[in-house]
Amino acid sequence: MIRRVLLASAFAVSAVALAAESPVGLLPPEDFFTRPQFSSRFELALRGFGQRTVEALVDEIATNGLPVGVFLLEGRWASYPGSMRFEADEFPAPAVLFDRIHARNMRAVISMSCYVSPDSRAYRHFRYDPDTRALDHLLHRPQDRSAAIIRWQDGCSAAWDLTKPMAFGYFLDVLTTFMGTHRIDGFVFEPMAAEALAECGFHRPEMGPDDFLAAYARLARYFPLSLYPAGNVKGAEAVARLTMRRHSWMELGRIIPEALALGRRGVPFFVPDGVGGGNPADFPPDKANTVDQALFVRSCALQALFPMMQFAHAPWRVLSAENFALCREFVRLHATFAPYILEQARLAAKTGTPIVRAMDDVFPGQGFDRPLQQFMLGPKYLVAPVVTPDGTVTVEIPSGAWKDPRGMIVEGPKSLRLEKVPLSFLPYFERQ
Repeated sequence: MIRRVLLASAFAVSAVALAAESPVGLLPPEDFFTRPQFSSRFELALRGFGQRTVEALVDEIATNGLPVGVFLLEGRWASYPGSMRFEADEFPAPAVLFDRIHARNMRAVISMSCYVSPDSRAYRHFRYDPDTRALDHLLHRPQDRSAAIIRWQDGCSAAWDLTKPMAFGYFLDVLTTFMGTHRIDGFVFEPMAAEALAECGFHRPEMGPDDFLAAYARLARYFPLSLYPAGNVKGAEAVARLTMRRHSWMELGRIIPEALALGRRGVPFFVPDGVGGGNPADFPPDKANTVDQALFVRSCALQALFPMMQFAHAPWRVLSAENFALCREFVRLHATFAPYILEQARLAAKTGTPIVRAMDDVFPGQGFDRPLQQFMLGPKYLVAPVVTPDGTVTVEIPSGAWKDPRGMIVEGPKSLRLEKVPLSFLPYFERQ
């Protein structure tokens, strides 16, 4: 770490300058759009965390025919926050693991944070080493400039002050070296709570949490195959992951409104949290009959015509063979639409125009300025997923002619009520 200080300080200014000159939006890699992601966090919570478990899960994904493009290794893989070293007992050969993921035709993405454990060697180095001006590398307490301690999901930690160009460049160098050493393709960045940041001091007195979060999201320009929590993304420069939802119909009904709100906030690139929602308690391995299989399949259908899809529970484990086959069909539907989705993504990168759009934004003045469980995929497709247990959905058709997947033409404006929609069917309409 110490021998990279001069390199980091020398290129920090150019790194920040490059970011400032970059376009407002950068197109994320196509792997995000063409095939689903798979987050390991829930499966590993049930099976145990370690290299052998991850390798077995990767093999299962391939064996069961789920065409995953990006594998997300999430969890406490490091000895402590800030160590940048794999826990040797659990991950004895991490490069071998990532080579195995690549051999299965998946990209490898790993959870990452800018936290530093306050009782670690890394903290002592950044806090006290005068050669690195360590104090300025960490967020501080405004009252005495000692390192700020932030409470987050994995405990209490200090954090890099990414508003400082030298610290940003140093951290960027650390991540780049780590990625090259282990042959990793990107990162899942951990949440940074604005409320906790509000109590911190930054590089300059006039700076605040928004400046920090802007710098945090700027890392995506150097590591484009990366995800951020939706609350930490302000524009089109990073891919946002929506809020984790519980395994319930009520929570399923909240996904479309959140996605539309994100688009109106200027964030066009997003992925919902895992298909089916929930946490490990909702999908226990010894109680598969507790899973609402209809809810899981409807959740998969909802994501099929979103820009990106993500699984977090092994569908071959929690579903019947028939329902798992339905999920694979919705994954194939997503692949069929991938060229159109990529076309809309390129437009979004240039203009910030959402890929998933609210009805009232595309058809103003037609009575769509109200909550609706439907959306436009670009300007061409109206999508109305079923989000209720009775299989009923009411589709508000705008003016003009619209064709459904079966070839039926519907003339709008019209309110179309569909009842007992089969699990295998996703209502969507192509503008004629």
